[in-house]
Amino acid sequence: MGNGCVCTFYTAPSAVSVTPAAQLSGQNVAISGTCPLDATAVVLSSGLPQAPATFVNLSPAQILAVVPAVLPGTYSVLVTAPGGTGTAGPPPLLVL
Repeated sequence: MGNGCVCTFYTAPSAVSVTPAAQLSGQNVAISGTCPLDATAVVLSSGLPQAPATFVNLSPAQILAVVPAVLPGTYSVLVTAPGGTGTAGPPPLLVL
């Protein structure tokens, strides 16, 4: 009946919280949310340009990221996965 195709539906990830909420550049933060397991990018944004962070997936609901070298201030944490970039109310991170 079918043509042998397999389709996969991906939901855009949603970052819900960042712990700790304030951190220095070069230090770790835990990002919790929905669907971050297949994350392809984590960035801090205060507009343009965005600062990419190195990260590892810890579980289906948590990522560990290193705060990139950025100026002190408040940044939105954006997670991208095959389903898109989660932009609905991204949690803030205060970089000290």
